[in-house]
Amino acid sequence: MSQSIMIRHAPYKVDWTELDRKELEKLLYHEKDPEVDKEKLNQQLDSRKLRTQEFTKIYTSPVKRAKQTAEKLSEILDVPVNEKEDLGELKFSEVPEKIFEEGNEAVRQYLLDKTKQKNVDTDFLENIGEQKAVLVSHGFIMRKIHQELFETEFSSLRDNQMFRNYLTGFSLEDGDAVSLKQELNTGK
Repeated sequence: MSQSIMIRHAPYKVDWTELDRKELEKLLYHEKDPEVDKEKLNQQLDSRKLRTQEFTKIYTSPVKRAKQTAEKLSEILDVPVNEKEDLGELKFSEVPEKIFEEGNEAVRQYLLDKTKQKNVDTDFLENIGEQKAVLVSHGFIMRKIHQELFETEFSSLRDNQMFRNYLTGFSLEDGDAVSLKQELNTGK
């Protein structure tokens, strides 16, 4: 496989844990498409690290938060952005009232269980070939792609930080964790 990486989009302005059930379902059905928090993106993205990687292509989910992340990467790298429907966030059905009432962690676990059951086609990755590309996507779909490419047990991916944190992900070559986030200097 290539030297490409897949990362999760930047943080968005809406924190899903603060949404009521109807608003959360709009997000899950893709009826609501929140914008990325550009201030946090600019603060967290390590532009220097990104430039040293010499990526030649950027592929992104068509969802706004992923596209806006990809556009920022494109601005830094001066390479074009290509939308790929295959990188889009998975759509989910209604979250049962009982699950929603149990709280955010119950909702997240429910969605992870639903993700595990979904089929994801990874054939589009063959077209990337030996390009050195950044693919911008979403945590749930990234878990499924990692599972398919590296035959990883899904349960080991559930709480893995490379899928939960923004601007982090994995190498398409070996599945190892990668990050485009700035390392915080704690002064120690």
